[in-house]
Amino acid sequence: MGTTSLDLRQVIITIRSNYYILDLNYSNGSGGPNTFGASAIRDEDGSFSVDTPVLNSGDLVDIGFETNNYTIPLLIPRETIILSLNQELGASANLEITAPNSFGINRYVKLYP
Repeated sequence: MGTTSLDLRQVIITIRSNYYILDLNYSNGSGGPNTFGASAIRDEDGSFSVDTPVLNSGDLVDIGFETNNYTIPLLIPRETIILSLNQELGASANLEITAPNSFGINRYVKLYP
């Protein structure tokens, strides 16, 4: 992302598809519409927490989000979406993801690039 550390409180995640554009802001676990949260997967120095969501080199987090836009499905099978992580300083990081052919009976789906 262009910096040695990244404060998720200063990041806006933009989700784009053919049908919508959503901007998500960080939430420290309280949730809410159009927010994202993060939990540490790998944090060698123990510096990441929900109240101090700063990523250092080598840290890995799981990002989850919810949205208040229920009039359209957030993701449909085989749809391609683009995630952009926009930070206060530095370049944006863009990631293109295509949804699986079917979600089955799952309410939540993990997506990987």
